[in-house]
Amino acid sequence: MVNNSYVGDIGTRVRTYLRTDITEASDVLYYWNKPTSGAATTMETVVHGAGVEDYISGVVYYDTIDGDLDEIGQYKHQVLVTYNNGNRFRSHTKSFDVHGDFD
Repeated sequence: MVNNSYVGDIGTRVRTYLRTDITEASDVLYYWNKPTSGAATTMETVVHGAGVEDYISGVVYYDTIDGDLDEIGQYKHQVLVTYNNGNRFRSHTKSFDVHGDFD
């Protein structure tokens, strides 16, 4: 979940509540779709490692860095969890809007 994001913001925390135990996860990644990426079939995906706030409840986050929020529009993201046994879990796709100055 993200509130009031603006182009150029750095350090915006994007949280996802997976509502599943990820204690046995070997990898947690955020997949991003920027506004100009287009339809899902042609999207340019950006992948970042995620931090974990709560393994039992599956609360994960990503803090944006320079260049992440460089476009006005709707961003989409999804979390991919890979478990030690090779199983994988994808979260629901979430979206948030990034605004220009004074929006």
